[in-house]
Amino acid sequence: MVMMISYLILAGNFYYLALSEKKQWFTYVTSSFLVAALFELMMLVNKVALFDSFLPLFFIGFFLFVVFGVTVPSLIRQSSRDVGMGVMVLPLLPSWLMYDWWETGVMFGLLALCFILGRKVEERSFYLEMITWVIPICYGLSTAAMFEEGKEWFDWSKEEVGPALNFIAGSVLLLLIEKTKRPAFFISQAFYLIGILYSFSLPVNDFIRVFILSGGMAISYLLYQQTKQKTVTYYVTLCSLISYITLVYAIHESSRFPLWLEEEQWVIGGAILIIVSYVLRRHEMELSTSFLYTAHVYLPAALLLTFFAFNNDGIWSFVIATLLYGLSVKLVSKEWILKTLLYGCCISLFVAISLYLIESGWSEYSFFVTSIVLAIWWGVSTKVWKERSTLFLIPFSMIGMLSMLTSYPFGGSMYLCLLLYGVGVLFLLHQQKWDFLVILPLMVMLAGSIQFSYVSTLLDTEGTMVLFAGLGLLSLFAGKKIYKGLTLLNAHMPFRYCDAYTVTAFLYVLFLYTVEPVGILLGILPGILICIFLWMQQPRVSPKLAWIPKFLAGSYLLEPYYQVLDLLTIPALFERELYVLPFIVLGIYLERCLKGAYSTLIQRIQWGILIGVALLLVQDGLQSNTVYDAIIVGTLSLLSILTGTILRIKSYFFVGSGVLLLNVVLQTRPYWGNLPWWAYLLLAGSLLISVASYNEWNKQKRAKGEIPKLEEIRRKVLLRLKTWK
Repeated sequence: MVMMISYLILAGNFYYLALSEKKQWFTYVTSSFLVAALFELMMLVNKVALFDSFLPLFFIGFFLFVVFGVTVPSLIRQSSRDVGMGVMVLPLLPSWLMYDWWETGVMFGLLALCFILGRKVEERSFYLEMITWVIPICYGLSTAAMFEEGKEWFDWSKEEVGPALNFIAGSVLLLLIEKTKRPAFFISQAFYLIGILYSFSLPVNDFIRVFILSGGMAISYLLYQQTKQKTVTYYVTLCSLISYITLVYAIHESSRFPLWLEEEQWVIGGAILIIVSYVLRRHEMELSTSFLYTAHVYLPAALLLTFFAFNNDGIWSFVIATLLYGLSVKLVSKEWILKTLLYGCCISLFVAISLYLIESGWSEYSFFVTSIVLAIWWGVSTKVWKERSTLFLIPFSMIGMLSMLTSYPFGGSMYLCLLLYGVGVLFLLHQQKWDFLVILPLMVMLAGSIQFSYVSTLLDTEGTMVLFAGLGLLSLFAGKKIYKGLTLLNAHMPFRYCDAYTVTAFLYVLFLYTVEPVGILLGILPGILICIFLWMQQPRVSPKLAWIPKFLAGSYLLEPYYQVLDLLTIPALFERELYVLPFIVLGIYLERCLKGAYSTLIQRIQWGILIGVALLLVQDGLQSNTVYDAIIVGTLSLLSILTGTILRIKSYFFVGSGVLLLNVVLQTRPYWGNLPWWAYLLLAGSLLISVASYNEWNKQKRAKGEIPKLEEIRRKVLLRLKTWK
């Protein structure tokens, strides 16, 4: 009692100082001594120890706030409100931590009442702004504390109900009593979010968790209606999706989930979101879009989970996903999103078909069958959808061809499907004007043909050669039919590229050289085909270069010619001639192909060929040293002289003459050493006399001003030779 009186006296003294000195801090000291006096009075009245309950301490602050801070007008009004508020806040945290729920609820309720009363007399702007947010927080926390106390009254299991419903109750109360005020509305949203988080982090009944999240959908939708923020729509869709997942979990835990829905349980969640998106499309476009996007972020994860959990049994999930992707394509307008959903539809279809074929034992045909289905869709769709589909179908089919190429076993049906696959891809590439990529399916088809020729028991050597020759001809004629030229230029590409069909045709024929031929005709078949292929390229190059494929075709005939020589038994007498004489024909053919161009170079080449052939023939004749060789070399020399004379070609004439003289000298060489000495003396003397007589005769003719006959003949011969090639 003495202490209370002392505190009151001190309070009075400081109040007097506040009146006289006009200093604000004296008022706060006055209010503090009033609190001390009230605390002493409360102890005397209630006879309660200090820490038995926190309510007496709270009521001291409440009394100071209401009486001296609001009701009684005085100098200490503001300080009483501030000090009283501090005293009231002080016991709140200990009371909450000690689980005194009903006391805590009462405290928060009275605290909210104090803020309401203080709002009428408060003049500080920051304080007024704070009050609008603190009042709903106090209401919500009061409700949460009282709801927790109510669990004891109704004997509810805390593990079944959990703390989450405390904040849910506070959120609902705020919506009911202050739904028109924005601070209270946002505080209500925060309380509900805390309740949702608590439902996952603290014990709660599974179906109650579903109930909480279902309410979260409604609460989040109200938030969207208030804010119209696009990001809030994803909060709505996330609550919806998690509600479905928790419902599935709750049903599983209760062991009441239908077995026929076991494999489709995850995909159904995405289906629900897409259906809701479709329903909301006319009235809530933003919300519809968020449902759609959330569904397609969730759907791949659901499909992966289904695949790894159920394997082949999850086929219907992928069928449903295919339908969902197809429906979603109609709900979007952005091109990149549309294409993404379209390709997702195609991939889901592929997985569904693959799972079915794996179950049936035909897994290696998954790509092929899917491409057929997509090709049918491509055929019936409009031009715009064809372009979109092609962007997926071409690379998908290329991967499918490689998959079939590497499958085992690689039999006749697989090879036939690979060829059909390749034809379809080529058709699409030409439709898209992507001719520079034609080489890819053609190479895969070539690789498939080679693999089939090695592993197949249906083909013998003749069958393999016929197959590759036929494919080579087919590829050649296809390239010639599709492209006019051998090299191409695409308007969309900065480089020229070659006709891939023609290149592949040559590769088919070149592969024939790896096959061991049976008989002469099959042995020369690759060379003949290459000659034909080269000959057919003349109209496909520029006129200035047309001689190149023409000459290459003629020159490559030497390859089958020499193959025939290797396969035939040729007499040694004619062997060297048959091997070297075609080079003379090749030189003549080169001149005809060039039609007078590069004449000087051609003449030098012909000189080189003739000299080389002549030396080889003479060397062969000397090596064998038979009369027949001499006759053959002499005959060929005479033919060369006659050819050079008739056609007026120097190289043939002089080389033929030289070879003829050399042949005579070499063949008569044994006889020159057997003549008597006087014969050599007679020949030398006759030669010297003839030369001297001829020189003297020329001097006499020149002295008379006449031209010697032999000189005149020499000049005519030289003039005539200048007209020769």
